[in-house]
Amino acid sequence: NVFAKNRGAYDNKKLPAKRRLQSEFSYLAWGQGQIDATPLSMARISSAVANQGKLIETQYVLKTSNGTKNNALQTYKIVDENSANILKSYMQKQSEAVSSDYIIHGKTGTPTRTHKKNGKKININDAWYIFFVKSEKAKGYLSVAVRIEKGIVSKNAVVLTKEVIIPVLESL
Repeated sequence: NVFAKNRGAYDNKKLPAKRRLQSEFSYLAWGQGQIDATPLSMARISSAVANQGKLIETQYVLKTSNGTKNNALQTYKIVDENSANILKSYMQKQSEAVSSDYIIHGKTGTPTRTHKKNGKKININDAWYIFFVKSEKAKGYLSVAVRIEKGIVSKNAVVLTKEVIIPVLESL
C-alpha cells in the first residue's frame, strides 16, 4: 500500500517540512495524486457537507410507476456539524467565481490515474470539480460531480461547469 509506506515520512517531525509535505497525503489534501474515489463517491461526500455532516442513503430510480413511493432514507453521521460548516465555508469561498447567480460550494481536483500503453506505465491527469448548490425545486441541495478524463487541470472542469452545468441548473 503506497499510503502506508509514505505515511512514515509525513509523520516524521525530524524531516524538513518540505520533504514531509511532499507526501501522497499532502497531495490528496489538495485533490491531487493517487486516489481511490469515484466522482459519484465525491459527490456523496459533498452532499454530506451540505447536510451538516449527514450522509443520506443513495437512492436510484430504476423504473417509474404511477404510484407514489415514500421510503424513509437512512442517514449516517460521517462528520460533526461544525466541521461540515467549516468545509462548506471553504468550498463556497473557493467557488465564488463560478457563478454570480448561485451560491456554489465546490472543490476542484486533479487525480492521477496510471495507465499502461505499449507496456509502459503512464500517468494521466483527470480534471474534477465536485460541488453542491441549493435547489429550491428539490427543497435541498443538489450535488454534482464533473469529471473530464484526460482533462489535465481541474480548471477545465470549472470552465465546463460554467459553460454547460450552470445553464442546465437554470432550467431546473
